[in-house]
Amino acid sequence: MTLLASLLRDFGDVDRGRLLALINKSIVDERAAVAAGATPRRGYDVGPRLRRTRLRPAAPRADIRLV
Repeated sequence: MTLLASLLRDFGDVDRGRLLALINKSIVDERAAVAAGATPRRGYDVGPRLRRTRLRPAAPRADIRLV
């Protein structure tokens, strides 16, 4: 049993069919949009805020001496 089928198992046949058709249409529409060159703006993809980077202290460098 697929995950989707297990999530929808408590729905009636009509509701399950309607939801599956809606999900399928959404997937088909998204694929068509991507194939046509439409991609979501990055801000909407990950959120409007910039990602914060954690500053790490620089690793100590070994003092290498050539003799």
